Amino acid sequence: MKALPANLQRWTPKHISGMTGVGKFLAIWNRSAKSSCPRCSSCPVEDHLHVPRCSAPTAAAEWSKRHLAFRTWMQTQQTAPEIEAFLFEYLKTVRQPSLGVLTFRAWSRHPHLFRSAISSQATLGAQGLLEGLVSPNWRHLQALHFSYIGSKKSANLWASRLIHVERPQPACPL
Repeated sequence: MKALPANLQRWTPKHISGMTGVGKFLAIWNRSAKSSCPRCSSCPVEDHLHVPRCSAPTAAAEWSKRHLAFRTWMQTQQTAPEIEAFLFEYLKTVRQPSLGVLTFRAWSRHPHLFRSAISSQATLGAQGLLEGLVSPNWRHLQALHFSYIGSKKSANLWASRLIHVERPQPACPL
């Protein structure tokens, strides 16, 4: 943590604890008269977990737009097809938890490593993926894919960009 710049040292604990500019904290900080979600009427206390799950049509449209942009980014980065398919489908579980992760099937050149990556990511959770918690096994699997296709791209760079890519997480207007 000390290696991070000062602004990230302050931001990280707030982000991890969910202390962000959502209705719950805006009301506590006296920046808003109410803590409910400004987009939908179904959430009396908007928190960081509600934001990507908001049922408002504008939130759903924003989610879809960013979800497809995430897939496009993975394709332009030559992401291994099984990683792309899994991460794309896994992010759907944020808005539709009933989909589950354990039923996912995809072909892989490295089935043991792929199953291990899925298991590791499931431990971190879909919300964790949204927040940049990515299983290190994806990097190794991507390195094998780059080697297979004869690419000189770096799996480390791919993984760092995956963490920082704009994943589908609609922001409610303040």
